[in-house]
Amino acid sequence: MLINPEVTVAFRCLECGRLTFDSTTPFKLVKEHGVMFPCECGRSTVTINITEKMQYSITVPCIACGEYHTYTLDKRIWREPLNILTCPKSGYKVCFLGKEQPVLRAIEDYDVELDKALMDLNFDDYFKNDEVMYEAINKLHEIAERGNLYCTCGNDNIDVLLKPEGIELLCKKCHARGFIYAGSIKDLRSIARLNTIVLNDPILCTNKRPEKEGG
Repeated sequence: MLINPEVTVAFRCLECGRLTFDSTTPFKLVKEHGVMFPCECGRSTVTINITEKMQYSITVPCIACGEYHTYTLDKRIWREPLNILTCPKSGYKVCFLGKEQPVLRAIEDYDVELDKALMDLNFDDYFKNDEVMYEAINKLHEIAERGNLYCTCGNDNIDVLLKPEGIELLCKKCHARGFIYAGSIKDLRSIARLNTIVLNDPILCTNKRPEKEGG
């Protein structure tokens, strides 16, 4: 019998896209009259509170629609190996709760599903090279998750716009722009070397590329 069951919570920030993990127990929840799990960037938070009917009200930021959704779970939250909360508008999985290992596996499986869905989309008539673009998107996602995508003004809330030849980046605060070319194998080699992306960095600013690249 579990004396002090623990639940792991995982969600993606609707502002910066980072994946946040945390955990709590029923005793901590009662003692603190509710718990909060903020993203590292501080701009979105999951909250769990106890209702009058001794159920659990969970408010989650939704990366799919940009809103917050509230769900009600009963005491099975402590016993079930995995609970998945989805956006009521899109069906996108926005929060995973349960035992640590099932939560980790569910996130890995879902990331694989998303990658496959992206690859299955027909981008042939839009992107110059859909395979290079796919790799560029994955790399950008990795960099953002580490907190290494930001603007020199201090903002890390960056809009991402997909264009035929690459990815345009726009700072929501000062409107600085950057562009990462993703149309050739040469571009892919450059993307692979990126560890940090800073808008207003001369290497990444939107300079026009010559119409023809040597040969």
